[in-house]
Formats: sequence, C-alpha cells, structure tokens
Amino acid sequence: SIDTARMLACDCTVTRILLDENGVPLDCGKEARTATVPQRRALAVRDGGCAFPGCGTPSGWCDAHHIVHWNDGGPTNLDNPILLCGHHHRTVHHTQWRVEIGPDRKSVFYPPMSIDPYQQPIGGNSPPTVA
Repeated sequence: SIDTARMLACDCTVTRILLDENGVPLDCGKEARTATVPQRRALAVRDGGCAFPGCGTPSGWCDAHHIVHWNDGGPTNLDNPILLCGHHHRTVHHTQWRVEIGPDRKSVFYPPMSIDPYQQPIGGNSPPTVA
C-alpha cells in the first residue's frame, strides 16, 4: 500500500535522480534524509522527547519524523522534523493523525475524526521555554 511504502521510505535512504528522455541524469536529489547530530540536539531541546501528546519517551529513543515526507520534498531542517517514539511514529504513518509545526515552532496534533469529530488541535509535548 502507499502507506507502507511511505513508512519504508521514511526509514531508508532514497536518492532521486531525474532523467531526460534518453535516460541521461539531469538532476540528483538530496541525500541527507536523516537529521544531523546538531539537528537532533536542537530537536531534543525543542520537543523534549516524543512530541506526541501525553507521551514521555525521552529524545534518545525517538525518531526524527518528517512532517512533509522526505520523498515528497520535505526538508531535513528544524521546521519539518519532530521527534516521535517508535509507537507514535507508526501511529502518525498508519492512522489519520496529522501534525504541523505552529507559528511558535511547536508541534500541533490533529486527531482523526473517529477520536474527535471536530479535530480540535492538541499541543504536542514540549519542555518549558527558557526566558
């Protein structure tokens, strides 16, 4: 299924190569799918661990999930990935939960209609900000 393909693509390395009509490469896509060590540290500071509401999994046990999938052109920068534990990473991939980064650069989750018919936004976990 497309969802399974997206999940597999999220955890693998894919290189996009654009070919012309003769099969000659025109462009080679980005290869840096995974967050760098400094990016993971920054995500740990911002998210404090798994960003999913109510989860207490520490950042060292989390994946950097691309909100806009990497295969769809989502960048690996601090405005696209969030930290999710394995359970919630699979939940976001295989259910109708949606996540966005709000104007305050914190995660906002939208539950599926089966949980909340109005899909009211729920703030993700985040540590207190430093003044």
